[in-house]
Amino acid sequence: MDVQLAFVILIALLTGSAIVVSVYVVFVLKDFRGTLKKTNAILDDTKTVTDSVKSPIVTVMGIADGIARGIRTARGISSLVSGWDTNDAQEEKKHVRK
Repeated sequence: MDVQLAFVILIALLTGSAIVVSVYVVFVLKDFRGTLKKTNAILDDTKTVTDSVKSPIVTVMGIADGIARGIRTARGISSLVSGWDTNDAQEEKKHVRK
């Protein structure tokens, strides 16, 4: 009979411990859920800030690219024009010498 009483007490203690641990796990999971919600809100705010910073930078880069292309085009046109001027000057010298 003593062994049966010991087993009953042991099972009661284990059951009580399991209930306490289960309740603690539920509280930890609720806290973890709240932490995940806050983290999600922070990530959403970070995305908003990143998008608001990215937009002006993309605009400035587009303007800078347009200016660079314009300069390259102007240099190309000026090299063509200067090439024509050099050819015209050489032809005029040939006509004057004749």
